[in-house]
Amino acid sequence: MKQLICLGDSLTDCDRMFTPDGLGYGYVRQLNDMLLKKTAWKTVNRGVNGFTLNRVLENLSADCLKRDPDAVTLLVGINDISMWMCNTSVSVFYQLQKFRLNLLKLFRRLTQYTSASLYLLEPFVFPRPAEYYNWFEPLNAMSQVMQELCEEYRVTFIPLHRPLNDLAQQVGYSALTIDGIHLTPSGHRIIAAKLYKYFENPA
Repeated sequence: MKQLICLGDSLTDCDRMFTPDGLGYGYVRQLNDMLLKKTAWKTVNRGVNGFTLNRVLENLSADCLKRDPDAVTLLVGINDISMWMCNTSVSVFYQLQKFRLNLLKLFRRLTQYTSASLYLLEPFVFPRPAEYYNWFEPLNAMSQVMQELCEEYRVTFIPLHRPLNDLAQQVGYSALTIDGIHLTPSGHRIIAAKLYKYFENPA
C-alpha cells in the first residue's frame, strides 16, 4: 500500500489529535474518504497548528522522511505571511528570500531522501475581514517563488488563492471561510477534490 503524507499548518491539522484515526476534520479526511474506494493509498495527516515553513522543515525528518512516503502534500505559508505583516522592522523582501531558501531546502531533502511525488498547495486568504487585502501582495509574491521552484524541481503546484476567491465572490465568503483564513467543510471539499484527481488512478 502506498503512503500519502499531508504536511502543513492548521488548515491541514484540523484537530487531528482529537480524532481517533488522526485525520482531523478537514480536507485530509475528505481526501481519505474519497480514496477509500482505492486500496492503493494510506493517508497520514502530519499538519500542525501554527506551523510556518521553517517549522515544517525542522520536523521534516520525523514527520515525513522516516516514514518513507510515496507522495507528500504541503499547504503552508499563511502563518509566514502573518508574521511578516506583524514584523515591520524586517522587509517583506528579506523574509521572502528566507522563505525561498527554506522551500529550496525542503525540496532538496525530499528529493535526496525519498522518491515521493510532491504536491505544493498554494496558500490563500480571503478579504474578510478587509484588512486581509493587505496580505494579497506578499502572498502573490510568495506564490510566484513557489511556482518558480516547483517548475525547477518538477513539483506539482496547485493554485488555490484565486480559484477560492473567485468562487467566494459567486457563492458568498461565508460558504467557504469562517474567518478569512480557515475553511468551512465546503471549502475543505474543494481542496480535497483538487488533490483527489492526482491519486484516483494509482499505478
